[in-house]
Amino acid sequence: MKARFAPLRWMRSRVKRMLRLKGDPFSLARGAGIGVFVGLTPTIPFHAALTVLFCLLVRGNVLVGLACNVLVSNPLTIPLHYAAAWMVGSLFFPDVTSWDRVSGMLKELSHVSLLDMSALLDCGLRIFGPLFVGGVLIAILPAILSYFIALRLYIALHQRRSQRLYSDISSRTIQTNGTDV
Repeated sequence: MKARFAPLRWMRSRVKRMLRLKGDPFSLARGAGIGVFVGLTPTIPFHAALTVLFCLLVRGNVLVGLACNVLVSNPLTIPLHYAAAWMVGSLFFPDVTSWDRVSGMLKELSHVSLLDMSALLDCGLRIFGPLFVGGVLIAILPAILSYFIALRLYIALHQRRSQRLYSDISSRTIQTNGTDV
């Protein structure tokens, strides 16, 4: 029998694994917020490194951060992130708004030597500027929301585990010399 890839089942299993993690609810929530933030920014080749770095800087849970990063930024959602980031960023950079201008800049790059770093950097910043600004602006609200949602969820799970542990301990009675202790 051939195994099928079921994206929803895979996502559900990843979420369940994240929920089973134990630790400080605040650290776990910080990891979730950072993972969502970095996952929504147009920094594709550096997502994992940035998530780990930011989680270590603010003492967020690295595993939760990486998991949220992968859930938010995957091959199905990346084109949507980049398109939305470009649209929002182009509001702040009106001189680079049209795709014609971008294609013109890319044609300029095809005639530039790879050793001419100033031309490469200038063209790259003109294209990446709107994309980066738009991505950061888009990522702020979902990151904040995911932090607070994850915090509430992890606090509730922590309390439920504590109550279950307390009830298990209190329900066990030790019989010593015929009396309950």
